[in-house]
Amino acid sequence: MKKVAFAVAAVAMAGTMTHVTTSPALAGMATAETVTIDTAAYNLRTVAGYGLMTDRIDRAAKQVCGTVDVRDIAGAYEVRSCQAGATADALAQLNGVARPPSVTVGASR
Repeated sequence: MKKVAFAVAAVAMAGTMTHVTTSPALAGMATAETVTIDTAAYNLRTVAGYGLMTDRIDRAAKQVCGTVDVRDIAGAYEVRSCQAGATADALAQLNGVARPPSVTVGASR
């Protein structure tokens, strides 16, 4: 099985997330955070292994996009949109026909 590493990334408006690194391309206007997931630990040929991988992608999307604060409706929408985009990008690459040795998945909000 080919070893693939996924990078789940989110780009957020400056000041909305903590523990992020600034992306040079977006310096001054946004920040970015990336989580890399090594798929070698998952047997993607089984339903259980694939399920564990998708769960890990969901957790990584939450890690890079942040968590929802129910007191901030607009912010909650942005966070959920970011999480959905990051997850969708990662799953599209996971399910893709051509699997490169590593991929970068990003989400912006």
